[in-house]
Amino acid sequence: MPSVFPSFASTRRGSLPARRAARVSTTSATVPSASASGACSTPSSTRPRSLGRLIARADCVRLLENRLRIVHTLRRHPEIERQDIRQPIFIVGLPRTGTTILPELLAQDPANRVPMTWEVMHPWPPPERATYRTDPRIAQVEKHFAGVDRLVPGFKAMHPMGAELPQECVALTAHDFASMLFSTTHDVPSYDAWLKPGHATGQEP
Repeated sequence: MPSVFPSFASTRRGSLPARRAARVSTTSATVPSASASGACSTPSSTRPRSLGRLIARADCVRLLENRLRIVHTLRRHPEIERQDIRQPIFIVGLPRTGTTILPELLAQDPANRVPMTWEVMHPWPPPERATYRTDPRIAQVEKHFAGVDRLVPGFKAMHPMGAELPQECVALTAHDFASMLFSTTHDVPSYDAWLKPGHATGQEP
């Protein structure tokens, strides 16, 4: 069966998408409780408006569904994690330093394979080579971004978004509910405090 996309920004073509992006822990220690993180519930001090509540719920449900399907697939097909990932390329940098445009530039080389936004948002079932450019999830994600454009006009000028643009690690780690992505979309101070370095993993000094 096809493997799942990698969590790093780009890989040399040796095996079509592979393991680590889809590797999620099933232990309760990895995923904060709703009350601890605030990701799927909000304290009264930061209660969102109705639209924000609907968006937050939709995001949580999508991520949880993805996570369950990924865990189920890995249990049924442990060989996915035994695949070779040859010559991975890691892109590391602070926000607003070009870490978004660099994967797009690397993707221009046909020898590189990057995880596209539509794959990250809807990773299951794994994409097929034959329908990779026509997968219906592409249109689904473009429709989603059209809604974002209506809610936040002009945001694309600061941060281009598209179903067929490379996606970054924050959208992948969101499946563990440990991602700065939530801090950019929801004002939940208790979650930001939980996410700070070391705290989410229990290694805070």
